[in-house]
Amino acid sequence: MTALKFGLVGFLNTAIGYTIIVAALAMGFNDYAANALGYGFGMVMSYSLNRYWTFSCKNQRSFREIIAYLCVFSVAYLANLLVLTSLRVIGFVDQPVAHLLGLAVYSVLFYLLSRSVVFGNGGYDTMSDQPLFQHRQRANVMPLRGNASMPVNGNLFFALAVIANFTILLLFAGLAHPIVIWDEGRIIINAMEMRQSGLSLVTTYNFEPDLWNTKPPLLVWLMTGAMALLGPTEFAPRLPSLISSLGTILLVMLFLRRITGSVAIATFGGLVLAMSGGFFGEHGARTGDYDALLVFFTTGYLMLLFFALHRQRAPISWVLLAAFLGAAALMTKGVAGGAPIVGVFLYIVITRRWRRLFTHPCYLVAGLLALAPLVAFLFLREQVAPGYLNATIFNDVTGRFSEALDNHSGPPWYYLVSTFVNGRFSLGTSVLLAPFALPIANRRTRFALIYALCIALGMLLIVSITATKLQHYYLPAYPFLAISAALAVHACLIHLQTHVATGTVSPRRALIIRIAPIIMLLIAMGQSVHLRINILDPYLDYPRASYGRLLNSLKAQNAPILVLDKGTSISIDPHYSPELRFHVMVAQENGRNVKQTSDVRQLASVSPNTIVATCDQSLISVVQAQFPKLLLKSNGCVARRKI
Repeated sequence: MTALKFGLVGFLNTAIGYTIIVAALAMGFNDYAANALGYGFGMVMSYSLNRYWTFSCKNQRSFREIIAYLCVFSVAYLANLLVLTSLRVIGFVDQPVAHLLGLAVYSVLFYLLSRSVVFGNGGYDTMSDQPLFQHRQRANVMPLRGNASMPVNGNLFFALAVIANFTILLLFAGLAHPIVIWDEGRIIINAMEMRQSGLSLVTTYNFEPDLWNTKPPLLVWLMTGAMALLGPTEFAPRLPSLISSLGTILLVMLFLRRITGSVAIATFGGLVLAMSGGFFGEHGARTGDYDALLVFFTTGYLMLLFFALHRQRAPISWVLLAAFLGAAALMTKGVAGGAPIVGVFLYIVITRRWRRLFTHPCYLVAGLLALAPLVAFLFLREQVAPGYLNATIFNDVTGRFSEALDNHSGPPWYYLVSTFVNGRFSLGTSVLLAPFALPIANRRTRFALIYALCIALGMLLIVSITATKLQHYYLPAYPFLAISAALAVHACLIHLQTHVATGTVSPRRALIIRIAPIIMLLIAMGQSVHLRINILDPYLDYPRASYGRLLNSLKAQNAPILVLDKGTSISIDPHYSPELRFHVMVAQENGRNVKQTSDVRQLASVSPNTIVATCDQSLISVVQAQFPKLLLKSNGCVARRKI
C-alpha cells in the first residue's frame, strides 16, 4: 500500500514537474535550468505529501528528518543528472524524452531511500548524544565511541549525506573552466615540465630552476602523476585539489559524527564547508593550487591531535599518522603547513593540557618526524641548485611577513572582512556567534568547540600579522569554522530538547527554532551562488583564458600555427603567460606545429600558409592588417592565415 501511495504521489509530482520542464524548455531554458525548476517544485510538494499521506508520520518534524530528506533528494537528483548527461552525450540534447528517463530513475531511487532513511524509522532523531555520557568518564579522558543507539540505517544515511555534500561541492566548483594565470598557471607549467623531464626535487619554469615559486614539490609530483594517468588536460592537474577538498569534507563529517553521534549535524557541517566560496573557489577545490591539498593535510593532523590530547596515553599509531600528515602539509606549502599548530598550543594552554606534551615523548618524536622530510628536502634542493634556500626563506618567511609581496597588502582586519563580511565563508558573520554556545554545550561538545575556535583564532592571528595578505591564506581555518558552526547548532538543539521535555518551550516554538539552521543553509547557498556567478566566473572571462578553445578549434587545420601574445608584465618576466604556454606545450606533445611569441617583429618572417592567432586585444588589429584571410573569430580571439 505504501508503494502504491508513493507511486500516486510520484505520478502527480512527475506530471507537474514534467509540465514545468517542458514549459521551461519551450520558453528557451536549457536542459539543466529547466530540470532544476521542475525538480525544485517537486521536492517541496513531495515532502509534505509523502510525510503525511504516504508514510503517515505522526511524530513531530525534526532537524534530522529535513536534512535526511534533502540528502536523499540530492542523491536521487544526481542519478537523474547522470542519466540526463549520458543521454545528451549520445545526442538527446534538449529532448523531453531524456528528462522522462531521468525521472524514472529518480522516482525509483527516491522511493527506496525515503522509505529506508527518511520516514522508515518513524522520524528517528539522531540529534541527541546523551548516551555518550551515561557512564562516568575518568578526568581528562574523552570517550571516543559514537552514539550507541544509532539505528541500523544510520550508516546508510551517513553515506548518502557524504554523497550529497560531494555533489554540492562539485556543482559549486565546476569541472570545466580554463586555466587561470594566478597561481595555478605557473604550478601547472612546473608539472608539465617535470612530466617531460622526469620527477625531480627541482621544480622548473622555462626548464630553469624556479626561484619565484619556491614551494616544496609534493603537489607538483601529484599533478605530474595525474597527467600521466589522464593526459595533459585542464582537469588532470586540478584533480589533486578536487580530491583533497572532497577528503576534507569527509574528515569534517567524520569528526562531527564522532563528537555528536548525529549524522544531521555532520551533514550540516559538511554543507557549510562545501558551500563556502573560499573553499570551492580560487585556491580551493576549483583550481590547481597548493591550498586545497594543504587544508586536507592540516585538517587531518589537527583532528588526530585533538583526540590524542584527550587520552591519558595516546595510541602511537595516531601520533605517527599525525606526524605523517604534518610532514605532508610541510612538503605541500612549507612553513604554512605548520601555522595551525599555534591554535593547538592555544588550546592546551586554555584547557591546561600542556603537561602532556612533556610527559609523553611521542609528541616530541612526532614533531621531529614531521620536520625531517622538509629539512632533508631543503638541504638536498640547495645542493642541486644553489640559491634556493635564500629564495624560499624570503618568499615564505621574511619577505612575506615584513613586506607586501606583489602589493598584496591590507589592514589588520583584512581577513575578518574578506572571510565573514564579504562571504568567502558561507555562514558569514553568523559563525562569530558560535562561542556563545559554550555555556550550554555538554562536556564533549564544549571541548571540541573550544578546540575548533582555537584553531580558527590561532590561524587568524598568524595571517593577520603578515604584511602580505591574500584571502586564501586563511583557508586552513575553514574546516574548523564549519565545525564550530555545526557544534554550536548541535548544542542549541540539545538544549532546546531539554526545554521541550520540561515543558518550558512549546513544540510549535521548538519547530520554528529547529528550522533556523535550514534557513541558514538556504541563505548561505544563495550567497554562494551569487559569489560563483558574479565574482568567480567573471574572473575566468578574460581573452587569454580562451587559448585552449582557440587551439582546439584549429585542430583540423593542417598548417603551422604561431600564437602571438604580449603576456602580463611581472617583476621577473615582462611577457608572462603560463596559461598560453600550457596549451602550446599540450599541442606540441600531440605532434602539432604550434609556437608562441611575444615579439611582433616575428610576423615579418612568417612563412606562407602559416596561421597566426591571438587573443591579445592590443594585437588583433596588427594581425588583421598583415594577414587578410580570416579563419576564425570567437571569444575575443582571431586566427588568420598568411597567403
